[in-house]
Amino acid sequence: MSSGRRKAEARTFLGKANISLSLWYNESIQEEAQRANTVERPKITAAISAPAFLSSTIYDIDYTEENMSTLTLAPENAPEAAISAQVADGFFGRFLGLMGKKALPERQGLLLVPCNCIHMMFMRFPIDAVFLDKEYRIIKIIPHLIPGLGLGICPKAHACLEIPSDTAKRLGWAAGQKLIATGTAK
Repeated sequence: MSSGRRKAEARTFLGKANISLSLWYNESIQEEAQRANTVERPKITAAISAPAFLSSTIYDIDYTEENMSTLTLAPENAPEAAISAQVADGFFGRFLGLMGKKALPERQGLLLVPCNCIHMMFMRFPIDAVFLDKEYRIIKIIPHLIPGLGLGICPKAHACLEIPSDTAKRLGWAAGQKLIATGTAK
């Protein structure tokens, strides 16, 4: 093996998004560790270009129907006030949230589990944030969070349901109501 730095690079072009993943592997560190009979991990550096995180194309790839669970959430006393929500329970699902989406359809939402704090950075539309406990009881509703500026915090919450702005008010949801969850949860 020759000493020096090797670069393995993978690129893909999806619409206007350019995803670039570069891995730098320093072989000389591994060779020196082998000569000294020590075990040292080689240094690997990975970088993903920032525009890929903001692209709705990337978002659509990560959030396909077959990769996400779907729940229907409705108040105990008002099943007609139901919301269909995709469940983001993995790191990247919660990290990306609704960033890059242009809008949410009526009576659709994203349930972030676990989650007790959200931000509106890189969002394009206002939302209502409905914070829930483990039994899907509404703890707090923050209406009309503004894109780029909004922040929602509820330390006692286990999950946050993000729905289109003013939906909670139109459906008559209020703090203290228990939501019944039906559907497929992974």
